[in-house]
Amino acid sequence: MRLEAQPAKIGRGNAVLHPQHGIGRVQSVNEADFNGANGTKFARLFFKREALTLFLPVKDAEQAVRQPVNREQARQILDHVETCRPTTRKQWKARAAEHEEVLGRCDPFECAEVFKGLQHLDAEGSLRHTDRAHLNQAMDFLADELSFALGKSPDKVRQIITRAAGGTKA
Repeated sequence: MRLEAQPAKIGRGNAVLHPQHGIGRVQSVNEADFNGANGTKFARLFFKREALTLFLPVKDAEQAVRQPVNREQARQILDHVETCRPTTRKQWKARAAEHEEVLGRCDPFECAEVFKGLQHLDAEGSLRHTDRAHLNQAMDFLADELSFALGKSPDKVRQIITRAAGGTKA
């Protein structure tokens, strides 16, 4: 299962999702002269999780951010966490490269598979440092996006995700 990503709607107050920074809000859209770009429209985005303000040329928005998932999609993602059977490569370098690529694509269904596969490796006691970083990154990404869609705290959503990955619903 894969997410059919919707382009972000760049307008004041709209929510966006950035692969590295999570859920953000468009604070404003203005023309500005910046770094040789005269009269370019920029969106000012604020990402609460990192207390980060990012200025993004509106013309680059489609490649940089997407619309967050809705409540129905969030439930589908949680079901996927529970039912997916990810295959995790044994060779750590290949696994790390694959996970890096998947996490960069910002697809919550794929991130759920990374999380669940690495959680199972963690239970076996065979996580490497890079695996641990990817496990945490996948969880942060999922918790941020799903908490927004479900209207629950990130901590509560982390518990729900962890239970779903273990095969029991929250």
